[in-house]
Order: sequence, then C-alpha cells, then structure tokens
Amino acid sequence: MDDDSSTEARSLQRSRCTVVDGVPYLDPEQLAAEYSTSAGSLLRTAGLAESDVANYRSERVQERLREIVEIIDMHSRGLQETSVSHAWYRLMPLLGMGGKRAVDLVAEGHAGFVRHEIERAFAGDGYA
Repeated sequence: MDDDSSTEARSLQRSRCTVVDGVPYLDPEQLAAEYSTSAGSLLRTAGLAESDVANYRSERVQERLREIVEIIDMHSRGLQETSVSHAWYRLMPLLGMGGKRAVDLVAEGHAGFVRHEIERAFAGDGYA
C-alpha cells in the first residue's frame, strides 16, 4: 500500500473508532452498522467469538478488525461501494483457493494474502 493509501486507510479507520482514555479503538458495533450486520457476526467472520464484543479493545480483536477494514476498503476503492465489498468479503470464493472466501482466509490469519490478491486484481491480473 502506498503512503497515500495508508494515510487514507488510517483516516477511515479513525472515523470508525471509539476513543477510550484518549486511545482510538475500532468499534465492532460501528463497523457492524456500516456493513449492515451484527457485531457478533462481524467478529465471527474474523475468526473471533461473539463474546469478544465486550473485549473489543484487546490487541487480538483490534488486529482482526483492522484486517477486515483494510481488506473491505481496498476492495471498495475499485468499486466505490462498501456494502458490495462487504458482501464480496463474506460470500465470494477466491480463485484457486479451493472455495475459500476472503472471510475464511482472514479468520485463518491470511489477511496479507487477501490484500495481495485484491491489489493484483485491481492491477489487471485477475479478479479477487
């Protein structure tokens, strides 16, 4: 991701944050509302438990939420539609991955691969 994209991603993430004691945290409730889903469902798609809604400030939860936001934002830049990108994230199998979707790969800890596939697709090397 180039510097402009990184800055844009950080700005988008901050707008989805709740500030606690001066520290911004991605809020699963705010993200869920944006993606038209529940916070529990969003966390399950990240390979976490619904009970992690209460622990959303933990580093593990924040890292998984950042991965989801970055991937959906990367995908939606090409489409200009976040809701379509969230549906793609949850529903569309990635080519050559044995039917696995982006949501499956992120839950398994392979968010970097998904980001790479999106970059490749929007560069004209295939569709993620």
